[in-house]
Amino acid sequence: MSAETAQPAERDDQRRQGRKKSTDESTASKSRRTSIEPPKITLTGSGAGGISDGSQQQQQMGSAISLRTYRSRASSFATSDRPVEFRPFDEASYQRMLRREEDYKRRVEERKRNGGEGKLVEGEIKFDDDPEAEDDKVKRDKELTEGCNLPERLGEFPDELLAQPIEEIDRHLHKRSFVVINRKMGKHTIFRFTANSAFFCMAPWNPVRKLFVRIVTNQIFDYFIMLTILTNCVFLALDEEYKIAEYIFLTIYSLECVAKLMARGLVMDKYTYLRDPWNWLDIFVVLIS
Repeated sequence: MSAETAQPAERDDQRRQGRKKSTDESTASKSRRTSIEPPKITLTGSGAGGISDGSQQQQQMGSAISLRTYRSRASSFATSDRPVEFRPFDEASYQRMLRREEDYKRRVEERKRNGGEGKLVEGEIKFDDDPEAEDDKVKRDKELTEGCNLPERLGEFPDELLAQPIEEIDRHLHKRSFVVINRKMGKHTIFRFTANSAFFCMAPWNPVRKLFVRIVTNQIFDYFIMLTILTNCVFLALDEEYKIAEYIFLTIYSLECVAKLMARGLVMDKYTYLRDPWNWLDIFVVLIS
């Protein structure tokens, strides 16, 4: 009886040891599976692709695109309403503008080469490796065009910078230009000039050009020219000719053309004298006179 009783006890011990061994193996296999790190996306170059699970890669691309869209929209809304720092336009400003122009051209060329496609870099979608690629597509602010009044949302304009060349206030305008703010009809009006040298010798910070810029943006200058035109019309309606008056009017019109040419330049760049169709009539009248 003792031998028969010992055999079932041994079998029970063997079964318990077998279950314990299988449990230990299952726990070990689970720990090994959990210790394996998830696959990562590794890129060796701008166009290189890494090894990753397809669903995870699509999910990361979708989340990165939505995050970037939100950031670009938020930045565009924030920058459009924030006050602008008005700074005088000098030689250092011109050099910074040239660097921004080169960076903008480089971004445009890269987007043309890449077909406007994004790249997956370190788990995030980047367009041409440039965080400002989306901002380049934003159109100009219509409220900041030449002849418009300065929007109040840009902040208070300092009086010491009136009629002085300042840096461009429209960050989405990719032209070589500077801005002048002067009072017109009691409001701050925007004037825009080319930042290149007028007649290849007068930079925007040149004292002579700054003087003529101050003259042509002054409201009194406009009133004086309008009064001259009205007076000239009165003399033309008279039966008797006044040669001296004709010479005076011709001199005034000639000085007007010279002042605008010295301030804006002739025709080589945008915002120059002959780029404005209204000035074609002025120069035509002066030449035939």
